[in-house]
Amino acid sequence: MAAKDPGSARCRRCNAPVGATARFCPSCGLPLERDQLLADDVVVPNSGRLRVSSDMVSLSALHQFVQECVCWWQQRLQGGEVSREEASRMIEELRKALLSLSQQIASGRQTLRVTTSLPSTRRFPVGCPRCGRGNRRGALFCYACGWPLMTSSSTRQIPIRLRVRTGLRVDQGRVRPTNQDAALIEELLLPDGRRVLCCVVADGMGGAQAGAQASSMACSTIYAGLRHRVNSPPAGDDGWRRMLRDVVVEANYAIYTYSRSDSTLHGMGTTVVVALIVDNQAHLASVGDSRIYLANQRGIADNGITWALLTVDHTLVARLVDLGVITAEQARSHPRRNVLYRVLGVEPSVEVDTDTQPLQVGDRLLLCSDGLTGSIGNEELTATLMQTRFPQETADRLVALANERGGRDNITALVLSFDES
Repeated sequence: MAAKDPGSARCRRCNAPVGATARFCPSCGLPLERDQLLADDVVVPNSGRLRVSSDMVSLSALHQFVQECVCWWQQRLQGGEVSREEASRMIEELRKALLSLSQQIASGRQTLRVTTSLPSTRRFPVGCPRCGRGNRRGALFCYACGWPLMTSSSTRQIPIRLRVRTGLRVDQGRVRPTNQDAALIEELLLPDGRRVLCCVVADGMGGAQAGAQASSMACSTIYAGLRHRVNSPPAGDDGWRRMLRDVVVEANYAIYTYSRSDSTLHGMGTTVVVALIVDNQAHLASVGDSRIYLANQRGIADNGITWALLTVDHTLVARLVDLGVITAEQARSHPRRNVLYRVLGVEPSVEVDTDTQPLQVGDRLLLCSDGLTGSIGNEELTATLMQTRFPQETADRLVALANERGGRDNITALVLSFDES
């Protein structure tokens, strides 16, 4: 990611660096004349820098791209724009993407497919309470409308009061004789009086009785673990993610131990996705192929995209998509699409994916089982998520769509909406 002359785009009042698309100075709030701005101090290359044609990228550009990415994050770290953990995490995501391409490079291809399974990370996480647009960390005024984001005497962000509404539908579907999905929406109370929303979706496996027990145990164990721990809440995002990881690991061991107590329960397990809403942050955890989507008609990232898949499917078929062996559309009907390489309860320990996403006005979160995503494509699913006004109406509509397409599996849709209170 290429560095520019830091003095090439400066505010004429306070001389602070300003972005190439900024309409107001992020430090003093002065309206900016667009013809006076030359360039952003740091330019983030889009896919065009990699000479992308459709979903292919020139191999000759890859080395330069990696070097620029690492250098750009080093510059942001040194400039205090991001924490060391955030920079490290982004470089680690780049490493994972490159790892998924390694087999194609070894095969001698001149072009290679970019993975589409890595979560899209919002680059402007400070939401404006007036217009809902995202801003860089440290901005004092909104880039889009000039609204104050921080007080002049401190670096504390002005709280954005978001109203959270929920909707949930768990459905047996039209083919399966029993329902092995489970879901939970519960509030937790912190010692200082703040409320935390705990949302869990689990999809059981291992036979009718065993699968239902596994998904139910995952929901109840995770909630019980969180309810106990919020009496001493962590101080930051890292702590909340560690807390989520710990309770999911505990749920895994509880299911594993229970399954070994009865030979008829051998092989029981479950997927799980968790969203913990703390203030204006969503702390997420996932194991398996249940998913979490984020959508917002106003856009969720600086490149204007309106939705993103925030989790990675832990399936063999998803890895084939990453490697370019099959397409995402082919994966939806692949005969081995349900083969998981990571799940709760099958082994005594488990690796848990965690993430934190800042929330803004207009955001919609969807937690769902593969009974939904196996019947509805991403574009249609997220369009419904954004177009339907009320969360319960959205959940009902999504489940109805999946049943209209055959309802071959149990279906769960848990929807959260975040609007100005």
